[in-house]
Amino acid sequence: KGVKPFSVQALREDAVTNQLIYSAVGIAYKEKEEEILPRIVPDNLFELEYQIVNAVAKITREKTPVVALVAPRTPVKVDPRMEMFYRQMGQAPPSFDDPFVALEQVLRQEKFEVRRVKFVKDDPIPAEATAIAVINPRDLNERQRWELGRALASGKSLILAVQNYQWDYRVNRNRPTATKTPETPGVNDLLKQYGLEVSEDLLMDVNHAPLTMSDQSNPLSAMMGGFTVNYPIHILVNQETMNRDVSITSRLSSLFYLWGSPLAVDAKKLKELNLGYVELFSSSRDSWTRPAATPINDDAFRRPDSGTRAWPLACLVKGQFPDVTKGQARPEWPQEEPMPGQPPPPPPPAEEAAPGPVTLAPGQLILTGCSQMFRREFLAQGNLDLFLNMAEAITAGDDLVNVRSKKPISRAIHKPSDARRSWWKFVNLGLVNLLLAGIGMAGALLRKRSRENYALAQK
Repeated sequence: KGVKPFSVQALREDAVTNQLIYSAVGIAYKEKEEEILPRIVPDNLFELEYQIVNAVAKITREKTPVVALVAPRTPVKVDPRMEMFYRQMGQAPPSFDDPFVALEQVLRQEKFEVRRVKFVKDDPIPAEATAIAVINPRDLNERQRWELGRALASGKSLILAVQNYQWDYRVNRNRPTATKTPETPGVNDLLKQYGLEVSEDLLMDVNHAPLTMSDQSNPLSAMMGGFTVNYPIHILVNQETMNRDVSITSRLSSLFYLWGSPLAVDAKKLKELNLGYVELFSSSRDSWTRPAATPINDDAFRRPDSGTRAWPLACLVKGQFPDVTKGQARPEWPQEEPMPGQPPPPPPPAEEAAPGPVTLAPGQLILTGCSQMFRREFLAQGNLDLFLNMAEAITAGDDLVNVRSKKPISRAIHKPSDARRSWWKFVNLGLVNLLLAGIGMAGALLRKRSRENYALAQK
């Protein structure tokens, strides 16, 4: 059945030995292939309920959800010596780096049928796709926005994770310097028609976490452990600002919202379209924004004296999305340029058939202003659970999401501001002592008056 043993340490008298253990669960249903849960140990018993229910749900459903995954791959230039090494090993050198490959892998592990597409003329969104996940879009063209608009109007579900900026850190004279590069996702022309927008302002938060980087210009940097930067654009989202009434975020660990952007929401427009809006999570109350054109220096990252507030970072929109392509001519696909070193594209295929009218059906849109959180380097704990919860919720509903959430989570608290920390230091170190001194003085005064009253009474 494919059950493989695994090694565990066991204490026998005065020695520790390794033993091979068979501990698995098999779930069979009719003529379908048996599902094996391969490793059942005390450390992961809290996941057992979800694993069993998830396996039962997957093998009993009539149709497997198809998820079209659109995520960029980055071309890489391999060093000639490394290329020769690959050739000697009988392998082709890698031509690109795939930072979002882990998303494809975890979706397949969860028994989704994943179609990784480029979202171009020769590789479009498949018609049978149940849901579309567009991660880190770059320069969406008019045809791509047209296709997404029709997909939402026809009842398909869409996950859209947008990244406005990438940041590069270097060390200059023993001090880290930061440089931002715009990503130009090109999604706002579509989102504004639904009352949504991904702001281009820089978002910063008192609640942030340090990030360890290696200086690419210094080969010894990685060997020395790199350098640590702690800027307020490394936003940490904890449970205090998550919507606990929604299955997607009800019991998530902390999220690392790296270099993300806030959302701008037009409540009036959403109401006019009769679309239901739910905020999934937000920044803390001690967050602020800076215009995109702000010079990047120490002052740019300094918290202002006033004007801080919570900003929405992710939302779920449900309902009948309007057909924003109605009455528009279908845009043509732009000519795709070949990558360096690649052969020219084949001649264009025959003319596309004219599109038929959209059959309207209610759809779902999950929008977040950060895709960096789904890269393989940061896809752990809360970030991984968030993506799986989103995919499960828009394809199969909330039932499995509610079961998955029954596990231990990190309960990190909100990082207080400098003023709040100073206040609590005063309360603990100063105010308590003052109260004790005041109680002592009041007691001494009462005893003094009591003695004086007693002396007067004796006279």
